[in-house]
Amino acid sequence: MFVTQQPIQVFMTKSPHSIGQDQTLLAAQEKMREFSIRHLPVLKGGKLVGILSDRDIVMVQAMGSLDLEATKVEEAMTPEPFAVSPATPIASVLRHMATHRYGCTVVMSGAKAVGIFTTTDAVRLLAETLDSGSLTGLGELTPGEVRARVLAEHAVIRRLLDKTRLSAENSKNNATKAKLEQMHDDAMELFSVLSKHLNLQEKLLAPALRDADGFGEARASRLMDEISTQRKTLEDCRAIAMAPSIKAAQTVLEFVDNMLDRLKKEESTRLSPELLRDDLIQVSFSG
Repeated sequence: MFVTQQPIQVFMTKSPHSIGQDQTLLAAQEKMREFSIRHLPVLKGGKLVGILSDRDIVMVQAMGSLDLEATKVEEAMTPEPFAVSPATPIASVLRHMATHRYGCTVVMSGAKAVGIFTTTDAVRLLAETLDSGSLTGLGELTPGEVRARVLAEHAVIRRLLDKTRLSAENSKNNATKAKLEQMHDDAMELFSVLSKHLNLQEKLLAPALRDADGFGEARASRLMDEISTQRKTLEDCRAIAMAPSIKAAQTVLEFVDNMLDRLKKEESTRLSPELLRDDLIQVSFSG
């Protein structure tokens, strides 16, 4: 069975930690740190009523006037979180998360939260899929399938870029040890996924574009040159971010903004549906 056809219960984190809506944000933060997690399903009388993320807590802290020990979870949580059954195909979940930019999915069996699937799980799945040798046979994909595959990765990367930008901004504005370490961890996760994404562009996108009407060998070669440049930029930024500091935070912020611009440009040009299409209509760029 292909990965995309498997149910989410195969990939979810089972028996997730949760928290009551009447508990404090300080208690939630301590639980997240204790178990190294970023999301907590919020319960009221055993019923799922919301989701709380570490980002929600950071946003409350940024307001300054609120005390984590005096603020209830229900005041910061996101109500009515996205939830699915254990049998829901993973591809369906990933598409929904990417479309709505959700940070996690709660897996429900009846009224009970039996699992959680986060963007970290999605990144891990992506890395394992790429490492498993599943890139073999990609030449059999149609141009439209190539486009869909790359765009799906873009959605995951955007989520990581948003997360890394937030932690880098927090580090730049208030460079505590904990915030710098968080920025470092987020940046390293981002760099790892981007490195694998560049490999996918080399093995999947460049060959598809080389054969596309209106693109050709010369443009495909330029794309390969750009990939090499991006890989060097990534490694340079990774080297700076290895030693967390305000300077590193500024470098990471600049890198994130540059990557967001690149994704936007690539999606409007090389990933255009008029270019990577499955029919035989000729595409002209001559104006």
